[in-house]
Order: sequence, then structure tokens, then C-alpha cells
Amino acid sequence: MKYCVIDIGSNSVRLALIKEGKTEYKKVKITRLAQNLGEGRFLSCEAIDRTASAVKEFYDQGKIENPDKIFIFATAAVRLSKNGKEFTEKVYDLCGEKVDVVSGETEAMLGVLGALEGRVQGGLIDIGGASTEIATLNSKEVIGKSYPLGAGTMTEMLKKQTEEEIFSSVFGKELNIKEKNFFAIGGTATTVVAILLGLKEYDSKKVHGFNLTKEQVYKVKKQLENLTEVEISKIEGIQKGREGVIYAGVCILYKVYELLGIDKVVVSESDNLEGYLRYKLEKK
Repeated sequence: MKYCVIDIGSNSVRLALIKEGKTEYKKVKITRLAQNLGEGRFLSCEAIDRTASAVKEFYDQGKIENPDKIFIFATAAVRLSKNGKEFTEKVYDLCGEKVDVVSGETEAMLGVLGALEGRVQGGLIDIGGASTEIATLNSKEVIGKSYPLGAGTMTEMLKKQTEEEIFSSVFGKELNIKEKNFFAIGGTATTVVAILLGLKEYDSKKVHGFNLTKEQVYKVKKQLENLTEVEISKIEGIQKGREGVIYAGVCILYKVYELLGIDKVVVSESDNLEGYLRYKLEKK
């Protein structure tokens, strides 16, 4: 069986081709759907147009593979916006497919199902453009929560508030989670690894399974601090389009380490794309 899965995130659109349970390839386009989402919670016309176009492009590429099914799902930017329906209707007009707008709890579940790759226990950190998901899985159940703060939204908030003011209002003082074996997915974690490795071209094989320590995250945080977007864009490992939001994402990642009381995570290339397919096929 062959499937295509398209993930419409707050910062990027991604495509995965999964054949017989194995991911053949992934593609990504950074479209900044949540750009300027702000307190008004409206997706801009420009963000809607460029993101829907990217979805259409990936949909057409997926059709060439002659898959058994193409799944399309969307996360925080569409879920939290007041005009998300306008966006999903545009995608339907372009592709003829309905977009599954998942809840925050489901988004957390998708991430942990993908990242753990069949393991029966562990935790997940997923920092997106407009939300952060933290979840745990044991042999009985998935417990997850979505926080309304991502790399994109925090970038906007930092113009008016300090880091600690933002974190205090979103996370509180601590996260009461006992699990210590965590995996991290998403562009923030993978970009931090790419920076540490100085990757001129992104290599998923080098990133997948990387043990990312709290000290290393702090090192990258200090490296990016006070740099302009132009200066950040020149750092090896920075994917074009992430230079404007990566610092905020790293700030969130470091804070989550602190709140969870952990010293390292395993960065995973298997993520909510694989998790969504597993969720849809297994129905449990």
C-alpha cells in the first residue's frame, strides 16, 4: 500500500510518500501561514494564497505517485484562526480534497505516535509555528497537551513582552510530567541539530536519532541572540524561511527542557506525518 500525507503547519507545508510502512521521501515548503496571525487570529490573504498553492503543488506531486490515498491535515494556524474555513475551502477548490483540521490533543498524539516509531513508552516535544505539543505514551494511553505558543507566534509576542512574561502566561511554573525519555520533532529541533553539525545541505540521516543536550540548545540560543535575520540566514544549517522565527523556537525548546527537568532529547525525523497515517489506518 502506498500513501501520501500532506501536513499544513503554521510555518510550512510538508509532503511524505509512505510505501508499505516505510517513508520513501519528504518534501517541505516554508509558507508562514501563521505570519502576522496575532491577537486578531486572522490568516492573511497572502498567507492563505501561498500556502494553498504549496498544498496544490504537493497534491499534484503526490498524484503522480499513484497512491492508494492522499491525506491532508492542518494544525494550529488553521485551528486557532477565525477564518480557517476560508483556507480549507480554498484548498478544496484547488485539490478536491477536504482538509482534516486536527485538535491540539490529536496533534500531540500524532507526534508521539510518529516519533516513537512503535515504541510503547516515551515522551514528545513538538514546537510548531503557532503551538507547542508535549505528550507522553505508555502501554495504555497517550496523554498530550497543546500550548498556544510556537516559533512564529512567539516571534511576534517578543516585540511587546519578555521571554519570561510569555512563558509564565503560557506554561505556568512547571509541567507535572514524570517521563524523562523524550523525543523532539519539528523544524526547531532539526534546525538546531543542522546548525550544530554545520550542514550546508540538510541531511535527514545525520539529524535523525541525534542526542540533543540542553547545553547544546543553550549554545545555539546564545549564538542566535541579538542577531538580525540577515545575519542568522548566513549561518550554515538555517533553511531559507526560518531565519525570522528560529530564535523564538530555540527559546521555547530550551524552556521546555527546564520545565520538564530533562538534559537531553532524541531528535526524530519520524513525526506527525507518519503518526497521522498510523492514526488513520489503525483507528485507535
